[in-house]
Amino acid sequence: MKKVIICDDSRVSALAIQHFMTKNDVYIEGTAFGQKEFEKLIDTSEKPDFVSMDMVLPDGDGIQCCQKLWEKWSNLPVIFITKDKISDDQKSQLAHVKKYLLKPITNDTILEAITSI
Repeated sequence: MKKVIICDDSRVSALAIQHFMTKNDVYIEGTAFGQKEFEKLIDTSEKPDFVSMDMVLPDGDGIQCCQKLWEKWSNLPVIFITKDKISDDQKSQLAHVKKYLLKPITNDTILEAITSI
């Protein structure tokens, strides 16, 4: 069973992501709703197999979160799930992102992203 940490500013989106992840046999290691909470979570959690990340957060952004993440666990795969398109400039800062998914998501898009890791 794969393990994931989820970071999304929307509790509704986070619940939907959790639903799809558990439906696809993924264990939720933890969920954060902002950058500071995410940083605390990665400091106290076991290493997941991947991270689900949103771009827009109330106290930072997904790029900053990924930089902190990769300081602790280099090369850890990330799936971006966001409502906004991510620019090529932003993508250049996110070398270990495996998939970019635009909201709204479906079980099929999540399953495809999980199996690509």
